Amino acid sequence: MIETRLYKRSIQLELQNFKEYFYILTHFFNKEIPFLIGLCTTHTTNYFREAGHFDYLEKDILYHLMIDQELLSKTFKVWCAASSTGEEVYTLAMVIDKFYRENKLYPDFEIYATDIDVHSVQLAKTAVYANSHLKSIPVRYHNYLKNGQGKYEGFFQVDQGLQKKIKWGVQNLFSTFTENNKDVYDAIFVRNVFIYFSPAEIEDCIKRMSRVLKPERFLILGHSEHLSGMDSDFELIRDSIHKNCKSARVIRTLEEIKKEVNIQEEKVKSKDENALRLLCIDDSKTIHTIIEKLLDDVRDVIIVGHAYDGQEGLDFLANNEKGVDVILCDINMPNIDGLQFLEQQVKVYNIPTLILSSFSKEDGGFYFKALDLGAIDYVQKPQSNNFKEVKQDILLKLRTAKKSQSIKKEVSGHQLNVKSLKLANEEVEKKIVLIGSSTGGPQALETILVNLPKTFPPVLVSQHMPDAFVSHFAERLNQMCDMEVSRAEKGTIIEAGHIYLAPGDQHLKVNRQVDQFILDYDTSGQWDGQPTSVDSLYGSATVICSEWKVVTITLTGMGKDGTEGLKKLRNYDAIYSIAQDEESSVVWGIAGSAVEEGVIDKQLPLTAIAAHLISKIKSRSK
Repeated sequence: MIETRLYKRSIQLELQNFKEYFYILTHFFNKEIPFLIGLCTTHTTNYFREAGHFDYLEKDILYHLMIDQELLSKTFKVWCAASSTGEEVYTLAMVIDKFYRENKLYPDFEIYATDIDVHSVQLAKTAVYANSHLKSIPVRYHNYLKNGQGKYEGFFQVDQGLQKKIKWGVQNLFSTFTENNKDVYDAIFVRNVFIYFSPAEIEDCIKRMSRVLKPERFLILGHSEHLSGMDSDFELIRDSIHKNCKSARVIRTLEEIKKEVNIQEEKVKSKDENALRLLCIDDSKTIHTIIEKLLDDVRDVIIVGHAYDGQEGLDFLANNEKGVDVILCDINMPNIDGLQFLEQQVKVYNIPTLILSSFSKEDGGFYFKALDLGAIDYVQKPQSNNFKEVKQDILLKLRTAKKSQSIKKEVSGHQLNVKSLKLANEEVEKKIVLIGSSTGGPQALETILVNLPKTFPPVLVSQHMPDAFVSHFAERLNQMCDMEVSRAEKGTIIEAGHIYLAPGDQHLKVNRQVDQFILDYDTSGQWDGQPTSVDSLYGSATVICSEWKVVTITLTGMGKDGTEGLKKLRNYDAIYSIAQDEESSVVWGIAGSAVEEGVIDKQLPLTAIAAHLISKIKSRSK
């Protein structure tokens, strides 16, 4: 089906094949992506589809308006998520408005209608539909419809008064609702959408929805959808209709938390004496269970405590005399969230903390806020179906975090008196800077890149980071730097004054195109276990060494990624290699490996790298 839609889109653009369409997509991504989303998603719906839900809305949900004076005095708010072309939204509006009028109630109501497809939203906003829809709309609602005339003959339009009750938006269901959507709701309709998602994705989505749905209010799914077996705040009250029961959640008392400390201490006896002591903080019981199972057979890691929000995490730390070595912490939690917890615990305990993330684009902003507050790194939230994929990564990062140095906050904001320098054209031409980094890298990169002048050779960065976060990082750096920062796009001509960040799921490379050098990707699998490889970036630069001078900077990070690539570059005179020193590194892994192998010309503390780099660029002029 999708292939057929893409074929029609190619014909519409007068393209010859899918290869040409891929070119359009990669070079005009922002313009074409709305069309691609529409091609890959389904937008078929009708008025009063699954009519039992609207019957329940009228006879049960809205009925409470008449007997609850508090509700009666407030605006009744509904979120219609994945609203497609609008038929469901206008059905809701007609049902609510008719109920109000028949019962002589005069509170206001609002409907927030969203869909991921911008073209469906634009169509829905017109409120114009073919007369074929009339057969599905009960006659008692036809007074809300206006017959079309002239060129609109055969169509009808929904009453403009109802249209004013609706606020439209383009939104991904996995976005952070509390940022994009400031309201809380009495009902959320998200029907016939979850059938396309995995159980883990559904659980993540409903967890977010519970935060924008009032306690004891209603989540309405499609008749073929369910939440059975999932950790959520929702109680099924009738077929596919759920009530948000988060207000019934009991916060554990301090005595219960102390008891938890004692229970976990008993488990320590079955582990190695010097096992890493881990505190896990997440408001999902499922995540706690999965992490327990994941680490059960690991003798050098012991979970000494579980907490379900930031306040419980602080209480646990205050009552655990034997201490905690590393913390795994979710961000979105009730009471005190992960960011608030992190800010407080770093000030008091300064325990290395790894952020639990689902790696969605909407998590990116929170991830960088967490790094600013002192988080060491991130780990992917494990689910029951991806144990093998994430277990080794979690174990490696836990062990690395225990040995890591705390990130020095004065470093990330340090400014040097080199940014105002201007380099002459001859000092910039035919030079390139390549940077590799991993754990602690985002803060280190900021310290260096913000101090580079606008007139500077191109900089290519391979930072180990989920692709979902790269665009956030590029936007963040772009606001801080004089140079222009962007996520690297295949085929882009490498130009001075630009910083290119490697995609998180491919290996960034330098390649030749006639007499120019361009950005390229390598998708040949993982290098050193990383989907974004420093080795690949460094190694590819051999193609440029005969004509350009290359400076590499290997920063903080775990592993050995980059060392083999540097060995290839050492065969050329045009190469000069810098490494961040051990004292200023969060983890002296990839830089330490390069130093040990003798492929580094200069070791420097982080705050000295930018000035040295600029002087080296100036001195290497022809």
